[in-house]
Amino acid sequence: MEEAVHGISGGLSGLVAILVWYPIDTLRFREQSELLNCRSEVSSKEKVCHKISFIRKLLERIKNYCSSGLSTYKFAKNLIKTEGISVLYNGITSGMVGTTITYFIYFTSYKFFKNIMITHKISKGVILDSLITSYLAACVTAIGSNPIWILNSRMAKSNKDRGDKSNWEMIQHIYKDEGLSGFFKGLIPALFMTSNPVIQFVLYELLRVKMSNNLGEISGYNIVLISIISKYITTIITYPMLTIKTLFQANETKSNSEIIEILIKLFKEEGIGGYYKGKQDFNLTGISAKIVQTLINNVILMFTYEKIQTLIKFLLTGLLLKIGRRSFNKI
Repeated sequence: MEEAVHGISGGLSGLVAILVWYPIDTLRFREQSELLNCRSEVSSKEKVCHKISFIRKLLERIKNYCSSGLSTYKFAKNLIKTEGISVLYNGITSGMVGTTITYFIYFTSYKFFKNIMITHKISKGVILDSLITSYLAACVTAIGSNPIWILNSRMAKSNKDRGDKSNWEMIQHIYKDEGLSGFFKGLIPALFMTSNPVIQFVLYELLRVKMSNNLGEISGYNIVLISIISKYITTIITYPMLTIKTLFQANETKSNSEIIEILIKLFKEEGIGGYYKGKQDFNLTGISAKIVQTLINNVILMFTYEKIQTLIKFLLTGLLLKIGRRSFNKI
């Protein structure tokens, strides 16, 4: 019962959060995907025309333009102008389902593993318990939700030139072209990304313990504060892996080796900073977009989660008391 309460609270809070941050996340995703395609085109043309100086210079200018990126406003304006406002919500249906299921699995698993440690008296303290339970829950969630996020990524990338597909048509398309393994593209980076919730929830749990009262209750202000602190630190640390995961999941034409080659070239040209695309101009299409999006998302997520959990427990307690009174009266 306790696991279900946490799972339902997590699922509903995730649903609320996605309705707020989805358009921003779509902008970030499209920028990263287009950067990959742009670099790939330049790279292939360089191999054919590397001896022609004029074309080489032209390609260098194109490469520099691709590397510089667009401001949030210009990028969003251009995207909406060419594809319509609805492009910001492409794949939101699968996104809503994916987010709800993802957080339901995570919070249920997290509480499940935590209760096992308590039941079997293998608790090692707040930090170690949070590390173990967060890691196990994140692994279960990554495997269970990866097919949904593959679908969501492809739906977000779909545009009018290719012809918009329904969720079911996209599922058929992925299975026909890539087989069952197509739904698990990016799973390895996703498993590496388990470091994200592990770091976040260890920090969150530690801060929550320090800021809760003697009854374990925490104010709304403190929820917001510790959500921001824990997620900000986590995002800065894990963003490069998120970029790699996005590029793997979004691409359906290039092999894994080709994507790895592009990623290596990006690292050689720009270093680790290349995986933080967008940080220099502080626009909303790179690392700054991810920071803004994740902070907003996490505040909404954790605040809603804590409040829904409290509400459900309150309602269940009231229901049980009501049932208990009826049973007592019958006696």
